[in-house]
Amino acid sequence: MEEAVSSLATSEFGEEIAKAVSLYNEKENLQVFDTYLDKVFYKQLDSAVKTSGEHDLVHLIGMDIDFYNLLSILRGKFWGLDEQHIQDLIVTHTASAPKDLLGRMIGAESVKDAMSELSSTVYKDLVPQTDNAIDALSEFERAFELAIYKAINRTFSRMFSFATVIGILKLTTYEIRNLSAIAFAVEQQIPAQTVMSKLIIEE
Repeated sequence: MEEAVSSLATSEFGEEIAKAVSLYNEKENLQVFDTYLDKVFYKQLDSAVKTSGEHDLVHLIGMDIDFYNLLSILRGKFWGLDEQHIQDLIVTHTASAPKDLLGRMIGAESVKDAMSELSSTVYKDLVPQTDNAIDALSEFERAFELAIYKAINRTFSRMFSFATVIGILKLTTYEIRNLSAIAFAVEQQIPAQTVMSKLIIEE
């Protein structure tokens, strides 16, 4: 791991990977690396959208950024990170998840309390009704992905926009994920009902 981190030190990932290693050494959770690599991606995505001048993309990409920010806060709470560590994971804020909302979620006492801050936002219907933190995180993540999937499909109501192109790419990504999940399930003999409950498809 040290050699891998050293080889990335001068790259655009260097600073974030160093933070990820430090946090991994403290928490011993491999998901830390996923989160910090996602941070790099969403930070660059936000920058690209802002400089593109493509206003059609703001809502679509804004949902992706909200997805990353909100899940990072909730996972940070679940992992027991302090407020400074969680704040460092935030990429930017959006109109649908403004800075003050993110701040209140970061300052909340628990995963449940953080989720309750979403009760007056556009994402209120995605908040699960369970007290179990692991189940709540899983259900919230799936509900959010389905909401993004529906938003992508709505881009086709206005053809020949740049948002439609991005929508096609994102739908292709979901198709690949679904096919990979099905192939894995067949190989591992996982029941069809279980597999279907995990796929991102129109309900």
